[in-house]
Amino acid sequence: MEALTKENLRLPKLISHNMVLQQKSLNHLWGWAKAGEDVEINFLGKICSTQCDDSGLWKVALDIGTNTESLSMTISTEMATQKIENIAIGDVWVCSGQSNMFMPMDRPKYIYQKEIAECENPWIRHFRVPEHYAFDDANDDFTGGNWFAAHPDTILDFSAAAYFFALELWKKHKTPIGLITAAVGGVPIEALMGRKALKNYPGFLELADQFREKDKLRQEEARLNAIYAQRSRVIEKNDQGCQAEAPHWHHPQLDDSHWQEIQIPGYWEKQGFDKINGVFWLRRFFWVDPALAGQKGLLNLGRIIDSDETYLNGQMVGTTGYQYPPRIYDVQPGLLKPGLNQLTLRVFSYGGDAGGFSVDKPYHLEIGGTRIDLTGAWKIKLGAALQFQPEGTRLQSLPTGIYNAMIAPLHSKAIKGVIFYQGESNADKIENYAELFQGLITDWRQEWKQGDFPFLFVQLPNYHAAMEHPGESDWAPVREAQDRALALPNTAMAVTLDLGEWNDIHPMNKKDVGKRLAMAAEHLIYRECDTSLISHRFKGLEKRGNQVIITFSPEKEALQTRDNKAPRHFAIAGKEACFEWAEAKIENNRVVLWHNKIADIRFIRYCWANNPAQANLCNSAGLPAAPFSWKAD
Repeated sequence: MEALTKENLRLPKLISHNMVLQQKSLNHLWGWAKAGEDVEINFLGKICSTQCDDSGLWKVALDIGTNTESLSMTISTEMATQKIENIAIGDVWVCSGQSNMFMPMDRPKYIYQKEIAECENPWIRHFRVPEHYAFDDANDDFTGGNWFAAHPDTILDFSAAAYFFALELWKKHKTPIGLITAAVGGVPIEALMGRKALKNYPGFLELADQFREKDKLRQEEARLNAIYAQRSRVIEKNDQGCQAEAPHWHHPQLDDSHWQEIQIPGYWEKQGFDKINGVFWLRRFFWVDPALAGQKGLLNLGRIIDSDETYLNGQMVGTTGYQYPPRIYDVQPGLLKPGLNQLTLRVFSYGGDAGGFSVDKPYHLEIGGTRIDLTGAWKIKLGAALQFQPEGTRLQSLPTGIYNAMIAPLHSKAIKGVIFYQGESNADKIENYAELFQGLITDWRQEWKQGDFPFLFVQLPNYHAAMEHPGESDWAPVREAQDRALALPNTAMAVTLDLGEWNDIHPMNKKDVGKRLAMAAEHLIYRECDTSLISHRFKGLEKRGNQVIITFSPEKEALQTRDNKAPRHFAIAGKEACFEWAEAKIENNRVVLWHNKIADIRFIRYCWANNPAQANLCNSAGLPAAPFSWKAD
């Protein structure tokens, strides 16, 4: 038989070995062959035929029920045949958003070692859409991608939140789950929306139109690549720490007695290097008990801004290319010596955020159950200064780009629904976010042509330092806009106010995020009457003298606090809008608020903060109540 080529039979990346088809649904299969050519599909003991149109596209629809076996499918033309093996029939979920949905299991692997070791499951499968963007038109396929079943050898590329979501559903229903992760770090919502959805936002379309012509797009890509290349050349040429004629600064015997001393964790600009970007070298010695020397260790260096090369006793043990992943590096047996050991870091600070080591992160070495603290005094020296050069807007962040390349090719795929985690990148441009988010949901449903499929989303977690007094917030308006999307049918929200980390926009606890998304799915799809599966939301209020009495929905679900103390993080104000922390109590499954200085409450805010760390209102399952704001008419 003739070799399979693009000219005689091409299938989209989604239609491949190990794929999952949506059960109890009309599933479309499609591909490309020669114009006018006949195509035959043999599946589930049935044969159906179709013909390619003038462009070579063919498409068929199969009404599929349920099946618990691994299946195969044959797709043939006159000149070619492709056989697809190990097909599963179950529920398919699109997992989209930005970095917290993208985050692979590889990043939090050290806190989920047991889960990874036990993850083997042929019925939970994942397809990661490669990052790509396009501004000229919607693409018809992805640039790559494969389906993989959950296994310790494959799980590290699974979206962590999506995997734990699937695992919970599998435990309860034993239905195969297909996860399609189409998420990109740092993208605002408009990047995930198409031109039709943005027709009322001409400013967004003007941004996208700058690069509709491929030549202009390539010129911009070349400009950005030139910036990165020039930066690398400057660093390698000027860095005193790695000049050929002198010992490199990671050499264990290097004399660093004349180097400046700083405290770690901390940032350069606060310790003598104000507004300086470039390459910094840091060194310190630490003592290892002879009984532990030679053993395997685990080096945890928290979070470093921006990137690093890490050397132990002169040998590189790890490197990370950008600031967000935790620095956790294996120390191989035999590398640690009895007595003094030397640790050197070559840290690259490119500008923007202050360079250095994030506070309130772990900095230690673990050996045989012993933890060696690495905080405190380090030696530091500037290897090479680097002039900060703004890169401009990331192409991935421009309107329509990610949608065209990573979402549009999914529209023919039958799905159960969507799980979505996005909003961080819109916190500094909240205008119209509520309308944009609801517009995205509505547009996706229209483009998929599968009705109002379930759309589950994560409300932003807590982030940044907690505040002592009521004030303004960047993230609270995003959460409020997300909450408003619940006005759309068949939507549900996972409240995660207690799952964030104050000093990390990428909190590691994705297991509970996945569980809460699964609880939302359970309530929306399977067990609508179980009100413990969803968080309380503001329903209404009445006034009683100088008090207000707030009602939450679902009203029949028990309202309580996680620490059995009075409810916290309610802020109230009179007509002057000067907020005070309210006194609060739970009375008849409602919350009563008051303040002795406020006779007539005109404004109420609950958890109106980037990090409402003290919030404690929850339901019987421990799910936190959703934040809200209210003002009198």
